[in-house]
Amino acid sequence: MVDSTARRLGMAAAFLAAAALPAVAAPAATAEVFTLRAEPGASWGPVTPFGTSCTYTLVAAVSTDMPVSFYDFVDSSTFVPGNLVTPVDGVATVRWTPVVPGTHRIMAYQTSAGGPTVDIQVGTGITTGSGCAVPF
Repeated sequence: MVDSTARRLGMAAAFLAAAALPAVAAPAATAEVFTLRAEPGASWGPVTPFGTSCTYTLVAAVSTDMPVSFYDFVDSSTFVPGNLVTPVDGVATVRWTPVVPGTHRIMAYQTSAGGPTVDIQVGTGITTGSGCAVPF
């Protein structure tokens, strides 16, 4: 009788462990920004097409509809409509205007784990109306 009870308890424990395994082994859905790029539009220059006081589009491809944060490590730029954007169809876009020349490191992320960065060389921009000339 003891053997029979022990065997049933062992089988029950094995069944419960097997049932719980898929829940433990299944990967959790995570938010992730896959790519980040800056589009220069109609801007041009001999060294870089990105200039101060000119506005560019930053594009992030994402895995979820969680809001995307954009961050400029130089901290001298503006984001429109803001640096927190809700993606549409797996893409988050924001308008970015650098204020000071130099190398700007931009990051796009959905979680505290961070995300991809892009380094953008910014020169002194001259707005032409339809684009930006960056002679320096």
